[in-house]
Amino acid sequence: MSTTALLEEQRRVKEIARQIFGNEQKTTRWFTTPKERFGGRSPQQMSETTEGLQQVEQLLIALQEGYF
Repeated sequence: MSTTALLEEQRRVKEIARQIFGNEQKTTRWFTTPKERFGGRSPQQMSETTEGLQQVEQLLIALQEGYF
C-alpha cells in the first residue's frame, strides 16, 4: 500500500473510532493507550503499517458491534 493510501485508511479508521467514542478526546486517548491485544503497543503505533491498521480496524468493528 502506498503512503498516500495508508494515510487515507488511517483517516477512515480514525473516523470509525470517533463514531464509537463520540468525541476527539476519547478517540485520542483510545488511540494512544497501549493495548494488551497489540502486545503492549497502542492503536496509533499499530496503525503505522497496513497489517497493524487492519488489526485496529477489526478491534474497532468488534467494539462497534458490541463484542466487547
